[in-house]
Amino acid sequence: MTLGRELAVVVLLSSAGACKPKEGTAPESWPVIAGGMAAPALASPILELSRLGLRGVDGGPDPAGVALLGAEQLTVTGSATSLLNDLAPALHRIRHVRGSDRSLCVAARDQHRQPRCVRIRLLIEDDFHAWLDGTESRSKIRVVMRSDGMEVAGARGKVPGPDRFGPSILPVNGQPDFSRLDAVSAQLKRQLPEETEAGILASAATPFDLVVKAAACLNGPDAKRFPSTFIVVP
Repeated sequence: MTLGRELAVVVLLSSAGACKPKEGTAPESWPVIAGGMAAPALASPILELSRLGLRGVDGGPDPAGVALLGAEQLTVTGSATSLLNDLAPALHRIRHVRGSDRSLCVAARDQHRQPRCVRIRLLIEDDFHAWLDGTESRSKIRVVMRSDGMEVAGARGKVPGPDRFGPSILPVNGQPDFSRLDAVSAQLKRQLPEETEAGILASAATPFDLVVKAAACLNGPDAKRFPSTFIVVP
């Protein structure tokens, strides 16, 4: 994405662009994660990523939109049918405003429709390579979401799966095995108790809600497992 295109993405500040769930409930369209995973609190308003459109009038940033996206607390949600690539322009815009170090909340719900906050940071490709080459995280824990499963890797190599040439975690009935990812993430945390960072890489064609569910596994119970979870925006 060029800088000019990135700067042209703005938040629509109409009532249609923000929402607030009813007390104690969460919309059916939000990703469903296991109970107790991620954080319990959401900030308001909740911005729909699909509402972050392209403005072609003057190409300049909207000051009000920049202020909202740069707020200390930011909660976003995406359509259940959106692919990561569909939301990439909006995610790039948020990354441009907030940088790669500040987290935001992606709205999700547990099986009882209770709102949960999946905390993530947004990295672009250059950020990710700088993270790999840096020294702040020695473990370099990352989950690569592939068409044939999920590969969990770190500085010491890949977590072995059933086939040493295949992914660490195979799909179940054609869907990612998030229960297994939760277990593997918990084991990594026990082995590396001081580690706080972990990342997710997924193809542009990956459904956004699956990326959110993977991030919830890395967040862990009450977002205390790897609180500095990030996704790499394509």
